[in-house]
Amino acid sequence: MKERGFRTRTGFFVFVAVALMIGSTVFAQPTIPKGRIPTSVPADVREQIERLYSDDPVERASATFWLSKMGERAVPAIPFLIAILPEYNETHCTSISCDYHVFPGEEAAKALVTLGESSVEPLIGALKDENVHIRRMAASILGQIKDPRAVDSLVAALEDEHSNVRMMAAWSLAQIGEPAVKPLINVLTMGRSPARGDVAWALGKIGDQRAVEPLIHVIQEQEPTLQSDAAQALTRITGQDFGVDPATWQEWWGKNKNDTDNLTNPPD
Repeated sequence: MKERGFRTRTGFFVFVAVALMIGSTVFAQPTIPKGRIPTSVPADVREQIERLYSDDPVERASATFWLSKMGERAVPAIPFLIAILPEYNETHCTSISCDYHVFPGEEAAKALVTLGESSVEPLIGALKDENVHIRRMAASILGQIKDPRAVDSLVAALEDEHSNVRMMAAWSLAQIGEPAVKPLINVLTMGRSPARGDVAWALGKIGDQRAVEPLIHVIQEQEPTLQSDAAQALTRITGQDFGVDPATWQEWWGKNKNDTDNLTNPPD
């Protein structure tokens, strides 16, 4: 029953991301002025960056695809790829019908993931962008790259004013895993973050035993949704299910915290 809850919550992250992608359609070229393309950029890379300014979304998506194939030579294109991330859902229509879709922002995200470590610092900067869709996508891509350098900035994004950015930051921290555990526990125990439920979920996803005691303390709080999130995280980490009963959790933990055989995460 609880495992169904985990899947439901994970599905909710996906649903929110997809809904926002569809609801945030932007038909626009990069917001960076074209004249700011560095003159030192190799000619073939510059050609693809310039294609990002095309009026044709197919052309823009194609440009991001080819930039992803250029490896480190495409690093100068990273700011321009980030700038078109909001353009995540656009339909290319013929005079008769709309028969296929192109996603310049999706291709840009794939290119940034492919560029990997070189994308991390610019994406960290994008977590503070004024455009909420860029912040959300930057958080998502950092989770796919899984570079520990992003942990502190993703933790800071847990305080974002938009809940979808906070959820994506928590998801990405869960993808990064062990390096994020202590910072996530700190957020959980501070008691002020609006993302504590998402943090509990992330800790459960990572499955580190260090989170057990803090999660038990959270169950003692009088906020039903947060109690439920913490209980589900505990079940995921320990394989046990004591609901929102902190006394039973504490009793079990006192007997089993040194027995790693009883702390095996159930499969996803």
